[in-house]
Amino acid sequence: MNNILPLKIIFLNVYHGDGIVVLFPNKEKYETAMIIDCNDGIKTYNVLKEYGIRYIEAIVISHFHIDHYKGFDILLSKLKEEKIRLKNMFYYPDRIYREGKESKIYGSFLAKIAGMASSGDFVPNSNIIDGVNKEKKIYNHMNLKINLIYPRLEDITGEYTVNNYSGVVEIKYKNSKVLLTGDLESEGWFKLYNFVKKHKNEERLNVDILKMPHHGAFYIRGEKAMSTREILDIIKPNYAIISTAENKKYKHPNIDTIRELRKNKIKILCTNSTSICGSNCECFGNITVDIDDNIIIKDYDIKAQKLFCVKNY
Repeated sequence: MNNILPLKIIFLNVYHGDGIVVLFPNKEKYETAMIIDCNDGIKTYNVLKEYGIRYIEAIVISHFHIDHYKGFDILLSKLKEEKIRLKNMFYYPDRIYREGKESKIYGSFLAKIAGMASSGDFVPNSNIIDGVNKEKKIYNHMNLKINLIYPRLEDITGEYTVNNYSGVVEIKYKNSKVLLTGDLESEGWFKLYNFVKKHKNEERLNVDILKMPHHGAFYIRGEKAMSTREILDIIKPNYAIISTAENKKYKHPNIDTIRELRKNKIKILCTNSTSICGSNCECFGNITVDIDDNIIIKDYDIKAQKLFCVKNY
């Protein structure tokens, strides 16, 4: 009898932003977790508390846009207060210019985590993949393998778009694969795809679950830029997770992204409703994915299969 709990990935409803908690398989109860991005420190901490997590294997900050890291300030304080051990943190302090309040928040946060690292609160790691390595290992034990597969130093040299610094996290457990892509934009996808193609490893990007980049933004093909259509053709996911909410400035997800997902019969799961949703939309909230021999989307399978979530455009 298999008494091992499944790998559990929780995509938190943090409105327009990202917050992902990964609970590692274990006997009887969960003990170890990993966190990728954090737009809401309290919501993230509450998940850790609910499952009794006492050990964080790693935190990954995909990139330094506020909607991906602002919750870490509170979360790191809570971890210290509750004596929850943090082993590793993966991040890369980019040098891209920021203005006003955003610059102050960024500088203050970098100073905080630098101080924590120097005090031995965790081991600091760079998101940048070293040399000619094909990935940077975050965790590798038994059937669970977690790697960073983008970016390399050459990918960010001369890059002025913060989103294209996004660390792309690959999770492999048993026969299932998940790709968490931050806000990686079309130029970043072009670099990532050409690297795996160069090494004749394109199938590496075939996954079961894709966390849609940049909250469901739509990408158009360019000279050194991949379109959303090309990305989906390469990845061929069964599920597309969109972490989003109504946002007047960005209007994510883009309806053209939804059209492409529908055309490819990919099951769409959103963490919150937006103006493109139908009036009967119920498909929003925390999205919990259990992975064992199969993939189970908690409370969402029927809705996702029928795609009631979005209007027929």
